[in-house]
Amino acid sequence: MARPHCIKVRSAPVLPAPSERGRGKKRAAVGRLLRRRRKSDQILRKTPAKVVGAFYQSHEEYYRGETRKNVDIAHRQFEAQAGMDISMQGFDPAVRLREHLAGLPGRHCSRADLIDVMRLSRLIIENKNLSGNYPHLALYCDWLLHTEIDRHGLVLRLLEQMHDAVVNYDKTRDIEAVSRLLNLAMLRAEMLILFSSHKIGTDLMDSLNNWRKLVGTIILDLCDRPLRLPKTTKGKTKKAAEAAIFRMKAKCPPDRPMWARAFYLKLEREQSPLSVSWILECAAPFLTGGDTLNIASTIVMTETAKDFKRP
Repeated sequence: MARPHCIKVRSAPVLPAPSERGRGKKRAAVGRLLRRRRKSDQILRKTPAKVVGAFYQSHEEYYRGETRKNVDIAHRQFEAQAGMDISMQGFDPAVRLREHLAGLPGRHCSRADLIDVMRLSRLIIENKNLSGNYPHLALYCDWLLHTEIDRHGLVLRLLEQMHDAVVNYDKTRDIEAVSRLLNLAMLRAEMLILFSSHKIGTDLMDSLNNWRKLVGTIILDLCDRPLRLPKTTKGKTKKAAEAAIFRMKAKCPPDRPMWARAFYLKLEREQSPLSVSWILECAAPFLTGGDTLNIASTIVMTETAKDFKRP
């Protein structure tokens, strides 16, 4: 039996040889397919701008609203807003933050309003590459935007310092040491310097009540988002983590080695009024039945009224 003749058209399906009666129609269909494919290739060779332009031109009636139905879009208003945004000289986060803070006094501020202060502060730092000048502010801004932090430059040092404070508690009886190591006072100092250098109002940092509200919002938002030892298994970060673990173990009794593995905040919902505790998770291989030791206490604010310009 003779094998049927086939026509192959690039990636198109294989078409069996038509009968004598339908040969003309089949050839016409194949011709149309080839022309469509050539047209598609021509479009792909165009630049993205030309492709987008061709798309809008081919759908001109729709975008003029002549054929669009059941779509409620303020088309002219959107065009005006887009034109205004495009005409801006460039994005300046300092201007945005200045305008944002100017609208806060005299009204109830939501959590989003206060978190937006940190978001815009982060943009100022990134825009001018200032993270080295404001390390604590950069840490808190990054922390607020991530579920956990394990590769920030300050995290290793903070974990090591918190570990030392816990290990030395029997000698110092200083329960506020870990709260001080959260460096909220340094965070405030760096925000004052950054805002002043960009002519941004400092009302949030000048007033004790305002600062408490901002810090309370930040701490609540950071609950259950840990600072951790780096997870990487290679490179300089691994070596730095191993060195920090070695130093922490060296400060413990030889028969009870442990090291800080993570630090996180926890909202105590069962207490009234609500309070936030810090928890230092330590690796403790000497324990029986587990290798993790959690040390916890309540966060306290170490700054007092005399540190502020006004209540």
